[in-house]
Amino acid sequence: MAMTPLQSRVAACAATSSQHSTTASPGDHQIARRHRRLLWRLALLLVPFGAAALACSLGSPLVVRGTILAEGGSPPDAAYVALLSVEDYQPAAEPAMADAAGRYAIEAPGGGDYLLVVVPLSGQREGGYGLHGHTPQMAWLKAARGEVQRDFNLTPCHDFILEGYRPDGSLVLDDGWVGVRFVEDMQGAATMDIFFSVDKGQGTPSVPSVCVPLGQKRRLFLQWEIPGFGNVVLAADNAGSGYSAEGAGGTVLNVNYELARSQVARLRRNLARYRDAGYDIPTSSLAELAQAEALLEQAADKGGPAGAAIADRASAAALWALETLEGERAMQDIPRYRMGDLTVIVLDAAGDPVRGATISYQQTSHDFLFGIFDTLQGAGMQGFERMREAGINYLTMGFYWNETEPEQDQIDWDRIDHAIGVADLADRGFRLKAHALLALWDFATPAYLKDMPFEAFEPEVDEHVTALVERYRDQIDVWNVINEAHGRGAALDFDRRQITRLTRTAIRAVRAGDPGARIIINNAFDWYGESKPFLTLVRGGDDDFTLPVPAYLDQLEAEGVDYDIIGQQLYDGGYVSLFAEWGLGDPMGVPTWDLAHLSAVLDRLGEYGKPVHVTEQSVPSTWAPQWAEYGAGWWHRPWDEETQAEFLRQFYTLAFSKQQVEAITWWGISDKDSFIVTGGLLDEQGDPKPAYYALHDLIREWTSSGRAETDAAGRATIRGY
Repeated sequence: MAMTPLQSRVAACAATSSQHSTTASPGDHQIARRHRRLLWRLALLLVPFGAAALACSLGSPLVVRGTILAEGGSPPDAAYVALLSVEDYQPAAEPAMADAAGRYAIEAPGGGDYLLVVVPLSGQREGGYGLHGHTPQMAWLKAARGEVQRDFNLTPCHDFILEGYRPDGSLVLDDGWVGVRFVEDMQGAATMDIFFSVDKGQGTPSVPSVCVPLGQKRRLFLQWEIPGFGNVVLAADNAGSGYSAEGAGGTVLNVNYELARSQVARLRRNLARYRDAGYDIPTSSLAELAQAEALLEQAADKGGPAGAAIADRASAAALWALETLEGERAMQDIPRYRMGDLTVIVLDAAGDPVRGATISYQQTSHDFLFGIFDTLQGAGMQGFERMREAGINYLTMGFYWNETEPEQDQIDWDRIDHAIGVADLADRGFRLKAHALLALWDFATPAYLKDMPFEAFEPEVDEHVTALVERYRDQIDVWNVINEAHGRGAALDFDRRQITRLTRTAIRAVRAGDPGARIIINNAFDWYGESKPFLTLVRGGDDDFTLPVPAYLDQLEAEGVDYDIIGQQLYDGGYVSLFAEWGLGDPMGVPTWDLAHLSAVLDRLGEYGKPVHVTEQSVPSTWAPQWAEYGAGWWHRPWDEETQAEFLRQFYTLAFSKQQVEAITWWGISDKDSFIVTGGLLDEQGDPKPAYYALHDLIREWTSSGRAETDAAGRATIRGY
């Protein structure tokens, strides 16, 4: 077997190790919300290790030994072993190669937390690429010292090799894949399958691959730039059938073509489903499908980079058609679900109908909740009055525990009333929602709670929630009792049973304090549970806590948890610097999805039969190319103020058209404090941006006013929102 790039680096490292040794320096600690960026970095560090510098050491106080076996008890053809420091996910020692019996040994400085990674090679090839043949595996070593035994039993798999092409025809190599990527099991749950490098031998470029366990079927989610449409997350799913690992070996996929095939199939399915549901399908949508299918056929004939360019055009045509179709559907659903008839009868003093009486009408309030999040301290009363002028009627007030009760039994009422602004804003007539009574991130939890055993923590929840509801039941009638509890990142160290019990405890406290209050369970935008692979890596062992959002809602339903409203975050693109500024890790890029995907998410949530609140939404009004390094994308064109406004118009129209949706909250009044960088409706100086005017105009459009004249029976019928 020819020496691989990894073996070359190992040899060079070994040659210099007698002269000196180095170790990888610690880096920033990665938190759960950085999972996309981290998995990308991890994939690049593994075989063939990309550009990572190897740390060579001798005489280490940690020695890890073990045996690597495949099915039947025999070793794989070859297997590399790497030890990564959890501090920065850089190699902590020179990699090792298992011997003919599958035995390996690897040395490193002891006492740290390490990720032990085994990457097998089968000796077989497909399209010139070396195949793994068995799934790579990982083990967590905590504070490891001395002699550690760790054996591995590998699972046979089928390699799917991803050849993707840029618009200039160049192959996208490992170091160009910086977007959001995860693998899904076709039932809606992210899997532990991770993209690893494959190449064609020493000195050849490497591309990503995923090795799917035999007998399993997968969808691949990739962030991809589609010229003429955007840089968005798309599923490659074999036109809806999934990629099936039916036997050993490998398959080379043209990513551009596979993505196009999947988007065209999605368009075809949506058209058929909406036609069957009784929607009027515009002829233009059928023409767009025909165009996309013709381009797809041309791409299949060409193949390679030339076919990839045509496939990108097919993807763009299908994606535009998908969004146009959702817009047409929304225009038919808004009158159905948001409008109704009001009959006014005008009688004279004798009780006889008055013909020709003129009636003027003006809608003065909305059942639909147009919301905003901010603090009074941050946005000022002027900012909130600007929001009122736009039509905002619903405010989200942050009730994070570390801010409301930073010291045990000392609730900061003054801060809640005037800095957060509950009392002052309620006095101005806004409807208020309390957000995140239980948001159990480590950084948002007071120190006195963190080390409490569950038996002591639960009474604290009851006492804390009871006090807040009793104080504010006249100002607040909607309470978000728990936030992002489907994911491990917002659950401290409690298990699933304990989190469900805390949820019930908080709900009981709200019900007791205000029987008429409405209760929200709020979910993050981690729809598929794609943080699960990351959390498994950083916590060691399988993460048996994190669930996809639908699975979490199914669990609540099965256990009879008594809540009223499903809350769903739907951020769609942009860059978050907040966690880096707080010293909690790297910045975060937010994945960008097409509007047809977001529409499907809202439709799925509506199937639970509860009202749905879009609790958090915003997109940026600027774009910086370096944001792409963290997985951020863009919709239609790199974000600017007009694109932000256009996204707001289209997204609000889709959400407003959904029967179950009763609220949309934009997360941040101004750019000064926005969660998504430049995601506010006002700029840093407090001046309205185009998105502000877009929202103002939509709400005005959905507010009924006019004149009507009575008929001979003294009747006039008003059609209104």
